[in-house]
Amino acid sequence: MSEPADNRTKLEREIDEILTRTDAPIPITAKARSTRWRIRRWMRSVPAQLVWLCMIDSFWGWLLIAAAVYLLGAWLTDQHGIGWQMVRVVGLIGLGMAIFRIVRPRYRSGGKIWRGQVQDMNKRGVQLGDRFDDWKKRR
Repeated sequence: MSEPADNRTKLEREIDEILTRTDAPIPITAKARSTRWRIRRWMRSVPAQLVWLCMIDSFWGWLLIAAAVYLLGAWLTDQHGIGWQMVRVVGLIGLGMAIFRIVRPRYRSGGKIWRGQVQDMNKRGVQLGDRFDDWKKRR
C-alpha cells in the first residue's frame, strides 16, 4: 500500500507536530524551574510586604507591643499562675526594647556607599577610603 500524498506545507506539518506535543504531560524539570521562579518572585516582594515591621522597631512600636502583651495577658490568664509570670517577663522585654530604641535608634538608611565601599556612619571623622587610609592603617 502506498502512503497518501501529504499536500500540506512544511509549516503546517510543524504546527500539527507542536499541537500534538501540547497534550503531553509537563516534564518534572519544567515544573521545578517554574516553582523556583515563582519562589524567587515571591521572595523579591517580601520586603515590600514587611515594611510595616520597620515602624514597629522603634520606641513607640515596642512600647505598644509591651502594653498589648500586658493587656492581653491580664485578660487571658489568671493573676497568680505561671502564665501571668511569663506575660510579665515578655512585657518587660518589650519595655526594655523600647528603652533600648531610645538609647540606640535603628538607622533606616542602611549603609552609605561611597566609591563602592560601605561607610560606617557611626564612626567619627572623615573616611577617605583610598590609599591614605590604607597607609594610615599600616603605620
